[in-house]
Amino acid sequence: MQAVQEFPPVFADPAVEESFSRDGYVVVPFFSPEEIEKCKTLYFANLSEPQADFFTTAFLPNGEPQRK
Repeated sequence: MQAVQEFPPVFADPAVEESFSRDGYVVVPFFSPEEIEKCKTLYFANLSEPQADFFTTAFLPNGEPQRK
């Protein structure tokens, strides 16, 4: 029987580390719903909806949308 290997913690927060060890993943809020709406507004104000499954601003001929 092999011994269980101990790994150093991945997260500084012990509660998050425990959740990660137990479940194998964690959900960490990054943006608030209000911030997400602001990002979407900025995106659609500067770029039209792409006509492909994958789109990057590198495809655009004009550099202004990337700067915004």
